[in-house]
This record gives sequence, C-alpha cells and structure tokens, in this order.
Amino acid sequence: MQYILAINEGQNSSLLLYDFSYKKIVFAAQEERFNKIKEYIGFPELTLNYVVQKYRLSNSNILCICLSDLIIPNFSNKDFLKSYDFYSTSILQDFFNLKLNYAIRKIFKLKPYSKLKKFFNFLKFLSIKKSKTNKNYSTILKNYDLHNCKIIRTKHHLNHAAAAYYGCAQNENDEHLVFTLDGGGDGDCSNIYIAKNNKMCLLAKSPVGNSLGNIYSRVTFLLGMQPHSHEYKLMGMAPYANPNYIEDICEKFFSYLDLDENNPLEFKRKISEETYKILPRLLDDFKMCRFDNLCGGLQLYTYIIIVE
Repeated sequence: MQYILAINEGQNSSLLLYDFSYKKIVFAAQEERFNKIKEYIGFPELTLNYVVQKYRLSNSNILCICLSDLIIPNFSNKDFLKSYDFYSTSILQDFFNLKLNYAIRKIFKLKPYSKLKKFFNFLKFLSIKKSKTNKNYSTILKNYDLHNCKIIRTKHHLNHAAAAYYGCAQNENDEHLVFTLDGGGDGDCSNIYIAKNNKMCLLAKSPVGNSLGNIYSRVTFLLGMQPHSHEYKLMGMAPYANPNYIEDICEKFFSYLDLDENNPLEFKRKISEETYKILPRLLDDFKMCRFDNLCGGLQLYTYIIIVE
C-alpha cells in the first residue's frame, strides 16, 4: 500500500489518509475528536498517533505528506480568541487611559487598574505572536519514523478552491467558476479561479486586510458570542430583523468595504484600518443598534456584496 498523508495544522486541526493504490480516502478526522478541544489549532498529533498504528505507516509506505498552509500557525485557540479583546480598543487610547487611571489610583492608594494588566498582556501577546512558532511538526514526524517523507506545503485558498472544484465538478472538461471566501489564510481572504481540464487559473485575490469574513466575525464578537464558531446564530437571527432598519445598517457596512472599481473581483477597503482591527469602529457606529437589526443588516450586506 502507498499512502498520501494530508494534515491541517490550523483551526479545526485535522488529518486525512489517502490510499494512492486504490485511489480513495481511507481515513479522515479532526484532532478535537481525540483531544476534546473544540476547534483546536495545532498539529494533530493524537490523530497521527492513531492512524500510524492503525495503518502501520512509515517512511516506506508514505508517498508524501501534504501540509495545508504555507505559513505555520503560531498561536493557540486561546491566543486566537484573546486577539479580539486586544483589538476591541485602540492601543493609543488604552495607553492614555492607563496613565490617567494610574495617577488617580496612586493618589488614592487604590488597587492597580485592570486595564494595566490588559495593556501588558497585549504587549506579551504581540511578542508571542512574533516569536512563537509551531516548529515541532518535524520532531513529531521523527518520533513516528516519518521524518524522511517528502513534505509539500500548499496555499490555504488554493486548497479551499481545489476542494470545491475536484469535489463537486461533474464534468472536468467544462469551465467552472471557483470562488473562495473566509477570514484569511496565507495572506489572502478571497481567491477567484477559472477551473477546467483539472487545471485552475487564478483570476483575482484580495488581501486579508480587506476581509469580509473578519467583519462578520467581529460583529459576532460584538454581540457577545464566540467568533469563528457562532456566526450561524447571526444568520439565524437575521430574518427576525425589522426591514425598516436593515438597509441603513447595510449601507454603513458598505462604507467600510466594497468591491474595487478597477477590478470588481477584488474587495477594497474604504477605511484606514484592516478589517480585523474594526471593533472600535463597530462599537462606535452600532452602540445604539438592536442586535437583531444588526444581524439583518450584516446578512443583507454580505449577500449583496457576494452576489455582486
């Protein structure tokens, strides 16, 4: 038997084993099934341990190992969700608030202000994000006698597009339009391809700073829910919105992000900050907005811009 081992180290960490001899998938599972950590980010070591033993994998029967991103994830689930708190206010605003509160509390001998801890945690977060890397995959593979296997890294959005085209195309000789869209991966938030005859031609891409997905996830956080997990709740709430209010909310989102006039296959920001830093703007613009109307306006905006 000859196998291809496919590994996703990012969110919803997972592993797939493809039997190259019989041209079929023989195993696929997410790491959370083994370690019980929902939406786990990191190398799926427990899943690898299971599949190595079950199928007796080694250097001799693995044709190659495919890793799903060009950039190795360098943060945990906890770090990832913390970033939403860190970007909920501007660093400059926090800094001046800290100086004022520190002076007041020092005069009156009060306990340190909680934002001081938050500010230093933010600095710590930045240093971790820059220095901490998930380099242990080579060590893990060596422990399972897989370190001499050929390793291929493929681009995040190309993988999304390939899954759609090769998984859904009924006739590979026909032209297919393939559109990917998410929060971001390997520097992009969207790719558009024309696929035909088992080949994919990239037409356009949008950088992660212009991510529609990041706007959606930040609104999810704004409404007190867990981003990258509870977005479906906003979708479910959207039909209950008052139609008299959602068009104005929709227009406000278009003032953040729209299609590029010079290339309408790409997203273009109308605001200065990247969309993953948009929380302070959302808090200011929608502080008097009902939650259901906000969901309805966001969903209308998302629908219109994607269809366009």
